[in-house]
Formats: sequence, structure tokens, C-alpha cells
Amino acid sequence: MNTSNQTHSHCRYWWLRILTLAKLNDWDELERFSKSKKSPVGYEPFVDACLKHGKNDEALKYLPKCRDDIKVKYYVKAEFYEDAAQVAFEQKDRSALIFVQSKCPLRETVKHDKISSLIEQLGIRK
Repeated sequence: MNTSNQTHSHCRYWWLRILTLAKLNDWDELERFSKSKKSPVGYEPFVDACLKHGKNDEALKYLPKCRDDIKVKYYVKAEFYEDAAQVAFEQKDRSALIFVQSKCPLRETVKHDKISSLIEQLGIRK
């Protein structure tokens, strides 16, 4: 029988393991751990741990596994603006595309143009 205390302990273990491996810069082991079982805490903590240590490329491994309702925000947080825009486009979420564009640095003109194009395409599809 699985009690709520056991579930809480299991989640706490996952959180501590994620934070510890990130602190130790053991990215290979973090990836292995993420694949060992379905994460009871989701994959956002993996992304947060990577970003906290400036490992945006490591975060990219976990971003596709984040919940759909917050995936765009996490791609933006990791500064993967084109990926964020693509996810928002696939979700047909115009406001999310506008959010991505607002967060994308102005100097990234090519990315801004691509995002504008996706916004236009969504407008046409309505």
C-alpha cells in the first residue's frame, strides 16, 4: 500500500537527487537518472537545475518532456526562442507566440522575423 508519506518521500528523493547531481556537475548521471523511471516530479526540475548552473544545452534534453501548458515558457527561460515559437505554433497559441517574440532579444532579427512569420501563419489559419 502506497501512503502519501511514501509518495512525498519518493518525490523528495527525486528533487534532492536532481539538485545534487546538478551541483556536482554530473550531467551524464543526471540524464541517466531522468531515464531510469518516469519522473514523479516532472521534468521541469531537471530544466531548472541545468539553467541554474548555466547548462542551457543540457536543459534542452529535458525541455521536450515538460508539460505542454508550460513548455513554451520553459523554452523561453532557457533562451531557445525558435524552439519556443515552434511549440507555440504547433499548439496554435498566438498569444504564446507574441510572448516568445516579446522575450526574444531585439538583436536577434532573424529569429524575430521567423516568429513574425509564424504569427502571420496562425492569423491566416483562423
